[in-house]
Amino acid sequence: QGCVCQALQVTPNCPNCRSPCEMNQLQSPTEGTFIYRIWSSTMVKCSWHERGCVWTGSIIDASAHLQQCQYNENRSTSITEPSISPEHQETISRLEHRIVELEDTLRLKEQQIRRIQRDGRL
Repeated sequence: QGCVCQALQVTPNCPNCRSPCEMNQLQSPTEGTFIYRIWSSTMVKCSWHERGCVWTGSIIDASAHLQQCQYNENRSTSITEPSISPEHQETISRLEHRIVELEDTLRLKEQQIRRIQRDGRL
């Protein structure tokens, strides 16, 4: 969420659909969307890797791992969010930006096709 917050400070538009957006409107990615598929495939280390845990896996599987991680001293009472390395965060930011660019291009192409169809040239 950090990179999205930074992006909203520069341009107050949703990184997904480009409509006006404020921080209090942020939501988790919706399952089945392209952004969700990119996000869910992000690989993370266990939050307890500094204590010796060698688990690495998908961000989607991190919560389940943390519930049973032998290095999580609070595993029965709380779950810690996985840490995302700065390199992965930068990759996510670049991918989110590229997704927006591609979605904008797709919208323009769809508009061109509709215009051509409407004018009877197709």
